[in-house]
Amino acid sequence: MAVPRRASETPCNLHGLFVAEFHVRHGNSIVFRDPPSLRTDGLEWTVLPSGAHAVSRDIIYFSYDEQHMGVAAFYQHDLAEDSGLDADARAVLRGARCVSVALIVPCGMTPGSQLTAILPHLVPLAALAQEVAAGAKPPTLDTYMAEYAMRTATPQRALLQLAYDPATYLLTMHRFLGPLMLPLLKALHVPRRLLLYCPPPMERAAIVAFNLAELMHASFVHAPGVPGNVRVRGMLTLHDIDTLMAEPTPPSTAWIAWTSDRLLLDKTRLYDMSLDVSSCAFLPHAPAPISTRPLARLVTSASKEPVPLQWCTRDLSLYMELAEQERRFEALLTDEGRPSFRAWCEAEALPATCDLHITVRPPWTYTGQDGRSRITGYLVVWVAMLRFWLTEWWLVRAQLHVVVPLSLVMPLGVRGDGGISSGIVDLGDETSADDLSVTPRRRISRSIDTGIDSVPSNESPDPLIAACGLHVPHAHGRSRSMASVRSCTSHPGAAHERAIRPAHPRYDAQDAPHLPLESMTSLYLFTLWSSYVRAKHIQMSAYMEERVALLPLADESASLLRTREVSVTPECLHTLGLDAASEIDRAVVQQILTPHDATLRITRGWFW
Repeated sequence: MAVPRRASETPCNLHGLFVAEFHVRHGNSIVFRDPPSLRTDGLEWTVLPSGAHAVSRDIIYFSYDEQHMGVAAFYQHDLAEDSGLDADARAVLRGARCVSVALIVPCGMTPGSQLTAILPHLVPLAALAQEVAAGAKPPTLDTYMAEYAMRTATPQRALLQLAYDPATYLLTMHRFLGPLMLPLLKALHVPRRLLLYCPPPMERAAIVAFNLAELMHASFVHAPGVPGNVRVRGMLTLHDIDTLMAEPTPPSTAWIAWTSDRLLLDKTRLYDMSLDVSSCAFLPHAPAPISTRPLARLVTSASKEPVPLQWCTRDLSLYMELAEQERRFEALLTDEGRPSFRAWCEAEALPATCDLHITVRPPWTYTGQDGRSRITGYLVVWVAMLRFWLTEWWLVRAQLHVVVPLSLVMPLGVRGDGGISSGIVDLGDETSADDLSVTPRRRISRSIDTGIDSVPSNESPDPLIAACGLHVPHAHGRSRSMASVRSCTSHPGAAHERAIRPAHPRYDAQDAPHLPLESMTSLYLFTLWSSYVRAKHIQMSAYMEERVALLPLADESASLLRTREVSVTPECLHTLGLDAASEIDRAVVQQILTPHDATLRITRGWFW
């Protein structure tokens, strides 16, 4: 198997290494650190979270400071009779030794830079934690770095690292969250603080967090002035309450964190949304998942009381469209003989223990996890399915392609060969879409490498947007297709169309032949979601800026006396795919109007 290239194949200079161990008399304690001056105050509680004794292994991410991110490999070693300890020693340790080996890694604040710096260390770090738990002496930083090069020089390292990469599990996360994906992404765009809860293993919470954060970052990475950055804070414990209380509210940047302490969920002033991922099945030896209801809660700004975060029929119809696209793409990969992760491991003669950490879930089904009554919930599902199938009947589309104007296409990242991974973002005025090279697309082809459409068109029907029934009304009362709306910063002469191919800013496009079925399908979903989020923001921004342009110009003294208001009816927001009753949807629109010194006003009738 060829080794996929990543943005970083060599380890960076580490800031420190430490080992934490649970002792029945002294509790959690730091038993080793290198360098000796390494600051580890309170980290013993972070890397040995509550409930860790119930699992045998785990990966725990945590924040260290603004320039460093920490990651710990937890391992619980069973002290059998052949372990060299007498019966009294085994009784003192309660039959097991729980150890976490942690690294402090320098990295940026974006989720992609954090994973690029951390992922290469996870395979040797997990092996090191197992050795230390079995009684080996913790290594120094120099020793670890010397052994790191030897352990990562094997061809099997690529598959092992894929098993730790959150991007591999986007398909599972997509099926787990279902139509909640869109409300969560909109809330992170506002921005909001998201707290995930689950008992160990905590790696499943990290997978959800990093995928949501990378989706937001990829959607707005080339959009200046759009707050698309999401900070991944990692593991939080009760010892972090004072730090969270001291932070300003509302936050300037969205963040995602997770905890195993349910008591933190009662501190509703510390977060804006909570998401329970306890029912996301992990390893076979993990505790049986407990059904949670509701799955997600939103803390209202007025009462600070949590209420269920609900999705609407449009969110579900969009999810069904994406699930159908994913099913077709997965069937295409299967027809072409793409092996699964398990089959690839068997072909490489890897141990049977080398497998994905989270199994692929079955397709999402409504089970009343959002707090609705069962009758109401299934009625909403029935309406969404009706909308979806009617859209399927009306819409004539090419399979496996999301067609968008070329003026919205810009690179998500630069590949190792000098090429680019593309996604939907906004082009500035100085960039001409005609300068981007395009090649004709084969009309009758089902290859994954289908190219680009160069046929001119005034409108580009985007299946994702059409699945939601979205269109943008003119400020003067006329309406037009969502896909025909251009951002105020896009090039007016762009009329080409381009099909989306699987892309991810941390993967080279040439890695595609060397990725298993689960990874390729997850990358395809990543491209669809990041493209849709950015395209939808472009459409909303274009319409609201048109409305702002109709307002009378006000001098500075007049603006102090009266704010500029943009009056929008609930029906108008409905055509934008938004709900006037949703606090998050109103905040999304207000965020677009704030740079123009305007406020949103919902008009509900002739007498308002």
